[in-house]
Amino acid sequence: MNKDIEKMLKYQEVDMRIYILDKKLKNADETKTWMEATSRRKSFKDDYVNVDRDIDSEMVSINKANEDFAGLLVEVNDLENSITDKVNIEQIDYFLKKVDDLLKKVKDVENVTADSKKELEKLNDVADNDLKQIVKCNQIISKFKPLVEKLKSDMMVEAKKIKAELDAVVKKEGIDVNGNIFNVYKTASKRKMPVFVELNDKNCGGCGVEVPNNVVINANANGYAECPNCGRIMYIK
Repeated sequence: MNKDIEKMLKYQEVDMRIYILDKKLKNADETKTWMEATSRRKSFKDDYVNVDRDIDSEMVSINKANEDFAGLLVEVNDLENSITDKVNIEQIDYFLKKVDDLLKKVKDVENVTADSKKELEKLNDVADNDLKQIVKCNQIISKFKPLVEKLKSDMMVEAKKIKAELDAVVKKEGIDVNGNIFNVYKTASKRKMPVFVELNDKNCGGCGVEVPNNVVINANANGYAECPNCGRIMYIK
């Protein structure tokens, strides 16, 4: 077995305990409840912002409709004032058509206003629900955040002990923390654990996938090779 890999396996054995601690924290019911509430709160906050923007848009439509309605009333009033006792048939016909046109415009404005008010009511209901849900999420977060912080605090005590053991392994085994193998491990450990797994014949000891022959050849030549599927470092025992 590659000597550097052999040293790193001892390091990994201790480091796995920190990984297990971290996983335990993430999988704790308190953490899951807190994270779910935090995620839901963000979702409701984002929705509230969008709804609030839509409410402003509907208010603009309603105000515009009210302005249009006021303008039509002015037109109706001007039309009435323009009618005199001395009118002929052509003028009467013009006035009737004008009145009919104004009535249609008034109806259209009323419909726009009614639709906007209905939509506004719906949006206000959604906004009210979003606010209620945000309050509920805040209550859950307030309740579970201290519990999660307590779990973190307790686990940090254990993590510090493990960290001291890791430093001892580095010193005892003479691991080069600036070396390529160590850097590869640190980078890969952020994605997968364990990082170093045995290459069983042609299969990765981590994900179980059969790797190509050129990867096997590379592993035999160097003592290790990266799995093209999961990114773990496969070593030859």
